[in-house]
Amino acid sequence: MNQWISAADVRTYANLDGTAGRYSNGAIGSNILAAQQLIEQRTGRLFDAGSATRKFTTEGRAQLAIPDLRSVQSVTLNGTALTADETYWLVPDAAYPTIYTAIQFRAFGRNRAKWYLSVPDWWDRGLDMDTAYETTSLPNDLVITSTEWGWATPPWDVLHAVKVTAAWMTKRADGILANAVQGPDGTVFDYSQLPPEVNAVIATYRVGEQMVAVF
Repeated sequence: MNQWISAADVRTYANLDGTAGRYSNGAIGSNILAAQQLIEQRTGRLFDAGSATRKFTTEGRAQLAIPDLRSVQSVTLNGTALTADETYWLVPDAAYPTIYTAIQFRAFGRNRAKWYLSVPDWWDRGLDMDTAYETTSLPNDLVITSTEWGWATPPWDVLHAVKVTAAWMTKRADGILANAVQGPDGTVFDYSQLPPEVNAVIATYRVGEQMVAVF
């Protein structure tokens, strides 16, 4: 995973003095990477840019949620190559239309004539002879190859959330045994919860299964 912000960014934000011990580049850098992973896991998003061939199991769905995607080189379903905007459609994020978060293969439902024609290998695989196919699929039946998974640059609010989370992780070490720290004046600093701005970003970007439908 690429490190999106620097340790110096975290030290400046949290007003941390020194560059040794748990304030060192290595220690804070580890917190930054952990913060990035936490936000990606909690949101179900892929903000880190990269290239890969990824496999998914559709379970017969008409639409499947996928990690953030900017473009594709190839899409195959059950070993059959699909064609963009003919046998598959990428569904964009409502707020960021250049980022795709789902892929759809056909219209929802089967209350129409010859609905099975939207499955390109229906006859080749003899699926008309197997009614169980209507509600299931083979494992890893969908394969997407792309050099543009994730974002070229994560959004500013996501970067800020990473910085806040990394600062929280760094400062939380003071209260690791009790989830809190008491200052000289008696003020108690609670480290038992993620900062609210981090939870706000998680709530804003969280995606999951957007709709499930079989034939």
